[in-house]
Amino acid sequence: MAERHFKSLICFLGCLLAAACAGVDASDAARPEPGDALAGAHLFATACATCHGFAAEGFPGLGKPLRGNRSIWEKTEDQLVHFLKEGRAAEDLLNTTGVEMPPRGGDPDLSDQDLRNIAAFLRSINE
Repeated sequence: MAERHFKSLICFLGCLLAAACAGVDASDAARPEPGDALAGAHLFATACATCHGFAAEGFPGLGKPLRGNRSIWEKTEDQLVHFLKEGRAAEDLLNTTGVEMPPRGGDPDLSDQDLRNIAAFLRSINE
């Protein structure tokens, strides 16, 4: 048993050493990749533009304008991704349109990284 733990420790230390030699912070392994605004623009066009418009200008009574939308900057990146992941029910008190924003923009195939890309795009058009 002790030999197995020793081998695991040696393997772990070897991985740390390899990461250090490669210039990689070992804590980066748990961090998601940063969002890619260009990839996010394409995803926005396919998943979000139906309600929010291709230029993110919104459609009255359907999807809010996302350009100049301060709630995008009030949220951290993780909070924004969580919001995109969960959506907003029509009954939510903060929903001003009365129309549901479906989780993941109605596309269950959007990955968390896809949502990060969309978040990066939204931030890029609000700089």
